[in-house]
Amino acid sequence: MSRILIASFIAFLLTPVVALGHGLLVNWKLAGPKVEVQVFYDDNSDAAKAKVQVLNAKEEVVASGVTDDKGKWSFAMPAPGMYVVHADAGAGHRAKKQLDLSGAPPAPPKEKAAPETKVPAPQSSSTVSDGASREELTRTPWLKIVIGLTVIGACSGAFVIAMKVRKR
Repeated sequence: MSRILIASFIAFLLTPVVALGHGLLVNWKLAGPKVEVQVFYDDNSDAAKAKVQVLNAKEEVVASGVTDDKGKWSFAMPAPGMYVVHADAGAGHRAKKQLDLSGAPPAPPKEKAAPETKVPAPQSSSTVSDGASREELTRTPWLKIVIGLTVIGACSGAFVIAMKVRKR
């Protein structure tokens, strides 16, 4: 009886406190005078209608909005500095990512020129988000799966061997 109680207690201690079906992730990139934010789940599905807030170093809201059906939202580039992007897709799915615009070029001033003389410049888009890309974050973690299955197999094998030795 005491062995069952001890085993139950150990199983309780090893149980995760929070169990989510999938995690929420955030990436961003500079696209001309705007910052584009992309919110998605770790299974590579888009986080539609996620609430997004951008906070400055004083934790003041600089910009806020809601993602579209593809999990995208953009806002005008703020002054250079450090910011944090907070995303909330509901049901406990929250994520935050640092937004470092300290080395980013300031947003170009809006000029009023005659329409016939102004030629629109192509907008370049460069990824500046720190860390891994969406593709890297959402790919299948085969190495972790193999390691997990190996650990489960080794523990099961050790248990079977221990039970056979005990019977002798």
